Amino acid sequence: MSGSDEERVASSASASTSEPAATNAQSAQSASAAGAKKKKELEPLRMPTAEELSAQEFMNNCFVKSALSGAMGGLAGFAFGLFTSSMENAHGGLDTVPEVGPEKTSRVILREMFQNMKTKSV
Repeated sequence: MSGSDEERVASSASASTSEPAATNAQSAQSASAAGAKKKKELEPLRMPTAEELSAQEFMNNCFVKSALSGAMGGLAGFAFGLFTSSMENAHGGLDTVPEVGPEKTSRVILREMFQNMKTKSV
C-alpha cells in the first residue's frame, strides 16, 4: 500500500474507534506483512524414479488389482462374519435359553463362534 492509502486506512479506523491513528497505521502495515508471509512456496516438479515407475506399472496390472481386491474383500467378510457371530448367542439362536452349567472357557466359546460363522457363510 502506498503512503496515502495507509493514511486513509488509519484515518477511517481512527474515526470509527478511539485508538490513535499511529497504532492503526502500524496494524495495517503488519496486516500487509502477514499477507506476504502466507504465500505458499511451491515445490518444483520432478520426474518419477525407476522404482516409482515400476510400482505404478505393477499396480496397473489387472491381475494384481483383482487379487488385491479379492484378498481385501475376503478379510472384510471375515471381520464382518466374526462381528455378527459374536452378536448372536454362541449357545444357539436368539430364541433359545443358554444352558446352565459350568462356565465355558474362552477357547471353547471362540471355537463355537468360528463353527457358527463357518456354517452361515457356506
